[in-house]
Amino acid sequence: MSLWQQLVRFADDLGRAFDQQVSNLPGVGPLFSSKWNLVRSDLSGGFTLLRAEGSQQIPGQVAASSITGRTCLRLATGLGQLRDVRLPEAAANDPASAIALMLDTLSPIAPEDIAYCIQAVTPLPETGQINVQVALTSKTRLAEVVAKAKATGLRVDAVDISNAKTLLASPLVDLASGKPARQGMRPAFLLVGLCGLLLSAALVLNGWASWQLEPQSAQLVRQTIPAGFSLAKTQRDERLARLSVTQTWDQVTQSLPDSAWADSLSIDKTTLRLAGHAQNAAALVSALEASSALQEVRLAAASVQEENNQESFDLQATIRAAGETP
Repeated sequence: MSLWQQLVRFADDLGRAFDQQVSNLPGVGPLFSSKWNLVRSDLSGGFTLLRAEGSQQIPGQVAASSITGRTCLRLATGLGQLRDVRLPEAAANDPASAIALMLDTLSPIAPEDIAYCIQAVTPLPETGQINVQVALTSKTRLAEVVAKAKATGLRVDAVDISNAKTLLASPLVDLASGKPARQGMRPAFLLVGLCGLLLSAALVLNGWASWQLEPQSAQLVRQTIPAGFSLAKTQRDERLARLSVTQTWDQVTQSLPDSAWADSLSIDKTTLRLAGHAQNAAALVSALEASSALQEVRLAAASVQEENNQESFDLQATIRAAGETP
């Protein structure tokens, strides 16, 4: 059995366990219980409607046309049999395949003519085995009985084997199809459907909110922002994008040669003005251009030769953005 099949089987077993717990709840359980008409097929070829208050012969005591709803044809013991088979615990994943290999030992009917279905699988931990209850009958006999029931006017939705212990219980299997009998509304399916519905509703609401509410929210935010906020934010961003005054001053002083000194420094936004004295004022332009702080360095005024072999200078430059390299 593949991993996918094991997961499907586990989910089905879990769902059926949940269904069983819900069906046992007072008040709620009956809402999910299956309602079946149980008709037993006798060895003589007659049919009997089985009810808790008593049995009624069909059509002598009750007309077939009056029996409405789902009907299970319950074969008498002589028309089929229930067998309990013990298998190794390893066969629990796929007991049907193990039973198929044993058909010739379970019934005198030729294996190719056997209709069978597994009714229940019970673990036996003390022996390391599982007990498999199998319903068996002849395909030929099954077809004859079903045809006769339909000719009588009965509706046949499932066929199983009569058992005195569970005579009035809902059918577990359908020998005609070889599959479990269809039950009423399963609480597990209802729960999954409800969860799916809630998830779909949540996704739809989320999509609607994104489509309708977010534009309105953005518009309200824009309306509540003060008029000067955008300008202040822009100025702050520009300030953060360029070097601070301290960083700029450190870069400038490191770029000045030892023979030069500054008398004044002013900064207006991204423009720097520097005045001082140096032996070669023109050489300062290239020295400051090479720094990581300034660009577009130029003489704002002509340098003046002084008596001590020094020149006065007045430079103007643009402060680089933070992280910008020469």
